[in-house]
Formats: sequence, C-alpha cells, structure tokens
Amino acid sequence: MENRQRHILVTRLSALGDIAISVPLLKEYARKNPQIKFSVLSQPFTSPLFEGADNLHFIPFNLPKEKRGAVDVVKFARRELVGLGITDVADIHDVIRTKIIRWTLRLYGIPAKVIDKGRKEKRDLVKKEGKVLRQLKQSIRRYEDVLVASGLEDLGFSAAAPCFKSSAPDNTQRRIGIA
Repeated sequence: MENRQRHILVTRLSALGDIAISVPLLKEYARKNPQIKFSVLSQPFTSPLFEGADNLHFIPFNLPKEKRGAVDVVKFARRELVGLGITDVADIHDVIRTKIIRWTLRLYGIPAKVIDKGRKEKRDLVKKEGKVLRQLKQSIRRYEDVLVASGLEDLGFSAAAPCFKSSAPDNTQRRIGIA
C-alpha cells in the first residue's frame, strides 16, 4: 500500500448559516492536524470564508442549477474530485447531492462518514401530542462528530460553543424558539 498524505473532503453544499458555523471548526481541525490535507466542497461564493489555513483548501461546487441532476453530480465528482487524492469523505450535509458524491467516491474505494442530523429527535420535539422536550445536540457538535468518526482526535471544539438556556421560570406559558 502506498504511503500517501491523508486528504479529507468535507461536503457542505448549501445553507449559508450552516456553512459559516462550520468554518471555525474546520479551521481548528486543520490547524491541529497540519499533516492532513482538508478540502471543503461548497458553493463558490463561500470560498473566502475558508481562507487562512495552509492545509484547508476550497473546491467550488459550481454546477448550474439546471445541471444538478444525479448524472451531472456523478460527472462532477468523477471530473473534479476523483483525481485529487482524497482518502476520506466527511459529509456534514447529507442531502441527495452529497449522497451521490459519496456513492461515486465509494466506487473508487474512498470511505465516508456522515452526519446524524437527529431527524427523529427533531420530529419528537415538534409533534402535537407526546412531545419529547429535551436539549438537542448542537449542529456544530454533529459536524465535529463526523470528523471524530473519520479518525480525528476530538478537540472538544463544540463544547466552547454557547448553549443558551432559558432564564424564564418553568411555569410560564410563553415559549420562544430561535432557529
């Protein structure tokens, strides 16, 4: 087996807020792992957010909206990603397009780790009857979990992220949710 540099592709294709919160996490993991090359696949206009780390590179997902069908995404992955020496995929988005990218790269022997979005817990939180009210895992922690599952040391980055608690008494009828 050849001894090549580890190269982790992180995929997050849309939702600017979610892309933005991933930036400091990815920069910190790149800084703490200088021997690993990290590449982020995202929308071209987000490229400046990822500048400033020598081993953190940006790959624009530059398919026009009318060319984002499954076949087009497979062609993009084969043309733009296969020859880059990627050794691992860390999918922090888990949408159809990133699933197609993972599937394509898996055909070339590249393993992937995927975010657990906590969809069931979120459904339990918003259902009309039988709600399960509990603190959900923060998105930044979910992103970090994918990196840790990829074999990186848990830096506890997400523990430093603020977790806001209600200061209202428990007996109040007013509830405000912020997303």
